Amino acid sequence: MHEILFDFVKSNFGEAAVDELKRRAGVEGEKFRLDTAYDDGEWRRIVATAVELAGGDADAVETAFAHYAGEDLVLRFPGFFKGAKSARDMIARQPAIHNNLSTGLSDDARRRVNDKFSLDDRGDTLVMHYTSPNKHCTLYIGLATWVAGHYGERLEVRHDRCMKRGADECEIVLRFPDA
Repeated sequence: MHEILFDFVKSNFGEAAVDELKRRAGVEGEKFRLDTAYDDGEWRRIVATAVELAGGDADAVETAFAHYAGEDLVLRFPGFFKGAKSARDMIARQPAIHNNLSTGLSDDARRRVNDKFSLDDRGDTLVMHYTSPNKHCTLYIGLATWVAGHYGERLEVRHDRCMKRGADECEIVLRFPDA
């Protein structure tokens, strides 16, 4: 996600902002890949710096980034979307897609990636259990909302349990009223 975030910053604030982001976050000259695990602390530092450069509203930046990332990912990985018949189908596949990117990692790194998402399928409702020190529930909700829009479907979101408010996990309830 690093490169997608840098592309997001570039498209909204210009190349100089990306250089400043990397300088402030201490990652100048580093190259990042989607299929490589990186330190969560480093990622949080990069995101916090991007939020600061964008004006300081973390939820607004994460939501805007989610929509940008959705557009990027559908072009970068069209096969993931091509096989999904609906927003519900695509979102139900998300944990497996996320975990698939970790197959080349060490056992410990793969476990950290795989433990972030757990899904309960309840018919027209999916309940995503999200546990990560990154606390990107807003990003996840933004991506889910983008996916629903991409498929032209309605989505109702409830997010009562949240790590940002002291819960041990985020529980994100996604209801597809037309499913």
